[in-house]
Amino acid sequence: MTQGFEEYLHVIQSLFQENLFLPVCIRLLKETRPDAVIEERFCSAVLKASKGAKLVVKDFSECLTPVTMLGLEQPKYTDHPFRIKPATTKALKLAPLGKMDDFDIILFIVNPRQAMDLGLAVQMLTGKGVETSFSGTSALCGEATSRVIMTNKPHVSFLCNGARLFVNFPDEYLVIGIPKSYLDGIIEKLKKIDESRASIRKKLLKRSKNR
Repeated sequence: MTQGFEEYLHVIQSLFQENLFLPVCIRLLKETRPDAVIEERFCSAVLKASKGAKLVVKDFSECLTPVTMLGLEQPKYTDHPFRIKPATTKALKLAPLGKMDDFDIILFIVNPRQAMDLGLAVQMLTGKGVETSFSGTSALCGEATSRVIMTNKPHVSFLCNGARLFVNFPDEYLVIGIPKSYLDGIIEKLKKIDESRASIRKKLLKRSKNR
């Protein structure tokens, strides 16, 4: 486990109260790697990393969207305001939090309550909530990844047909992308949220006993 992130993972899992999906770290690589593979879809690579896998991906065989969104190729006919520019990406490295030191962003696969906690942590850290603009397309690769890298701001994605139908992301989950620069502050705020929630539960329990 990478030094410094074991506690982070513990804090996240303590507050989220489940281990269904691990947070996924992503790094854009500017050089090719001999261990790089071709993955079916970017969302399938993310799902594998959320289950503990470490992988380096150089291309995608069944979805062209992440190829342009993540800077693996320059689009020929259409552009997107939040694609990775310039298109200098040679591969992507993905791993669960704690198994990777140097990364650009971290993806949280969360249910609505967990999204609430992350949104509250961002608001406590920055004074602003997490904004979102979603279309049901270019979702995990665009809304949650390239947009976060290009703007250096958290963003929510409600995913797309590719993630829901081909990769089987559960319907009750969404994804929030967080820049790495936010992570230390987010963890500290999540600790405070966890402590506050524990205190509230004690008060509610005491109140119910006194009735």
